[in-house]
Amino acid sequence: MFFLFILSIAYFIRPILRGRDIKRYHYEWAGLWVIATHNGYKDENIMKNRILPIEINDYPTLKIYLDGFWEKISIRADRGITPYNLRNCSYISEFSRQKIVWNPVSGEYFFAYIEETLYFNNSLFMITSITNDKNLLLYLLAFMNSRLYRWLMTQMTNLIESGKYAYGAKDKIEKLPIPKISSSEEKEFMAIVDKILEYKEKNQDTKDFEIALNAMVYKFYDLSDKEIKIIEEI
Repeated sequence: MFFLFILSIAYFIRPILRGRDIKRYHYEWAGLWVIATHNGYKDENIMKNRILPIEINDYPTLKIYLDGFWEKISIRADRGITPYNLRNCSYISEFSRQKIVWNPVSGEYFFAYIEETLYFNNSLFMITSITNDKNLLLYLLAFMNSRLYRWLMTQMTNLIESGKYAYGAKDKIEKLPIPKISSSEEKEFMAIVDKILEYKEKNQDTKDFEIALNAMVYKFYDLSDKEIKIIEEI
């Protein structure tokens, strides 16, 4: 019975990431979970296209746990159909897609690729593909984590010198110019990103791969040695 209970709640008790958990290309989960008692949502991957709200009475053990915080949850303004439900979230199904995730307020811009269903707090943003195209995301990741784009983002976004904190909100990142290249060129970038992700998963050094990737980006834009030096100094 306990096993069945765990299975029944597994799809709405999810691991959660914070801004500090996002690293370049990957993430480091801190073992934190969120009780995502959603308020119902639409899912394009489901035939009937509608997931019903979580009914807390179907999970008495969970209800007992949440009742321990009743004084707080009962007065929430941003709630769903009951105090136990989260407010409506139109993009909740996007957490289950392949995605690029970044922390907009950070000492440096880090973009991570995540395949698993993970939830985030409000310190993170994500990019998904309408067609769930992994190749597209890896290609974007190659440019967004490059030294050139790191420099470009410091020019486009706010940088607080005293604390070295950068603000890369959604509207800023959307303006990043991502070039259209041939499929053969795209594959060259993706091959290196695949290696970086593989090595990150094994906690191995990726410095040589990242140097090679930066060189490819510089070559693509035909940068001079002088221009590269300016970028590398940031």
